[in-house]
Amino acid sequence: MAYAGVDINATYGSTAGGSVFVPEMWAKAVKGYFELPTTFLSLADTSLSGLVKKQGDTIHIPKMTIKAATATTPQDITALTAAISYVAPDDGETKLTINKLAYSATIFSDVAKIQASPELFSMYTEGFGYAIRQDVENYVGDLIAQGTVGNMVEVSTAGTDNEFELADLKLLISTMYSNGANPRDGWVCVVSPELAGYMMTVTNFTSADFTRNVASTAPSSATEAAFGTLAGMPLYVSDRFRAAADADTQTGCVFQPKNLKLAYQVEPTVVSQYSVDFLGTKVAAYVAYGATIVDEGQVFIITNA
Repeated sequence: MAYAGVDINATYGSTAGGSVFVPEMWAKAVKGYFELPTTFLSLADTSLSGLVKKQGDTIHIPKMTIKAATATTPQDITALTAAISYVAPDDGETKLTINKLAYSATIFSDVAKIQASPELFSMYTEGFGYAIRQDVENYVGDLIAQGTVGNMVEVSTAGTDNEFELADLKLLISTMYSNGANPRDGWVCVVSPELAGYMMTVTNFTSADFTRNVASTAPSSATEAAFGTLAGMPLYVSDRFRAAADADTQTGCVFQPKNLKLAYQVEPTVVSQYSVDFLGTKVAAYVAYGATIVDEGQVFIITNA
């Protein structure tokens, strides 16, 4: 059994420092499991994290609006008969606040034994990494899955609950193009497990035009974690979308990952302290983060009719 990003030949139980907790070893392993592909966590844009590392807790993100070019001629510009018009930078902004912290903690009676055993070490670090990863995944996913439908572009499926038919795909694509969105221009689609299951019963969705080869091993990137493709868009499945029961229930979405911002003030980190009260080593893995949708108007939300 191997664990992500750690040299499995490095054991510490038999060394002179075997009783000493090795934080670098634990942190690297936990981060390796934390970074395994999910859906929303893996797709979200984390490029702004550097703005809040170790200082600050709010990022002001310009909410860029579509600009219109001014038509003129080279002759007018060079003849100094036309002055360039400047547009005031009044696009507004979206705030991303670091307001979430997720942790997983355990007390170990013999941490040296765990560090000396690749099998035990892998089990515990995987548990830490999965726990905090799932907290971030759920929070980021719910920004869309439990967002306000009225702030997004709604596309309602027709027919029976939890069915995504070719007519629904036609409506989704036509709605996107009507709103200036080319499906192949960096957009991704995420649907509920129920919609994904129904797609598997429709020949058009299971043909070579809509599916991709499934990796024989665990996916190593967000691209490999894709369920398939839909009109050129990578298709993902998330349990943050639930089975439709009432009107306006969100069952899926289409968005550009750059529109979903996720920032870490503290990346997956492991800390420890020996406890005399419990005669064991207290170990905690945690992450501090924040996330937001820059422009909800650029999210196409699939709902139950």
